Amino acid sequence: MSAEKTEEPTPKKLRDAREKGQVAKSKEVSGTFGLIAVLALLWAMSDDYISGVIEMVILPSTVYNEPFEEAFKIVTHGILEKTMELLIPLVAVSAFSAIIGNIMQFGLLFAPEGIKPDISKISPVGGMKKIFAMKNLVEFFKSVIKILFLTFVVYYVIYSSLGDMVNMPYCGRECILPVTGYLLKKLLLYAVIAFVIIAVLDYMFERYNFMKQNRMAKDEVKREHKESEGSPEIKGKRKEIHQEILNQAENT
Repeated sequence: MSAEKTEEPTPKKLRDAREKGQVAKSKEVSGTFGLIAVLALLWAMSDDYISGVIEMVILPSTVYNEPFEEAFKIVTHGILEKTMELLIPLVAVSAFSAIIGNIMQFGLLFAPEGIKPDISKISPVGGMKKIFAMKNLVEFFKSVIKILFLTFVVYYVIYSSLGDMVNMPYCGRECILPVTGYLLKKLLLYAVIAFVIIAVLDYMFERYNFMKQNRMAKDEVKREHKESEGSPEIKGKRKEIHQEILNQAENT
């Protein structure tokens, strides 16, 4: 019968886990960083993106006098080029922000041991165990909770703006764009706040779960302490500290 693991993991246990690529990390944190960065880029370059979309919309009307095949090539090439021009900055910013989000959680991590191929991961039995593992069940419930929370946020924004939406037809065309823009900004703001809350809670959960999985039995802690006490590095460090204390005593 294995001893009950009730002790918090030691720094050495956490270092060993880190060398294997095992750290407390939340996908929601990196995803939220990417979302905020993309929205910030769209906000800062809104005029460029709007003009780019308008260019794609009016492009077919500029080649109506051309033969169909030539016009098709011009429109296809123009739309593809403009789409890439608009998407590349978004993808780059999103990827970079996701990396920053990971670094903020666990710093720079290089763990070759964590990327070694593991045959057990591709075996049928291992695959079935992975599918029905508790971790996947937890991830499923987390996804359900996230969807419900975001649905509530969207419902709240729409419900709180019903008055503006109902009165919009009576105001005329002049109100459509301003009111729609206001509603979209409000929805995006509340969505970002919701994602930040989800990311913080998810990181706290992942951190707690990681520390729980790495808990140690009292015998493990004692054994590790004895091993570290007997290591040459610890002995050398202890001797160095002792010598410093003696030198300070002589000087005084």
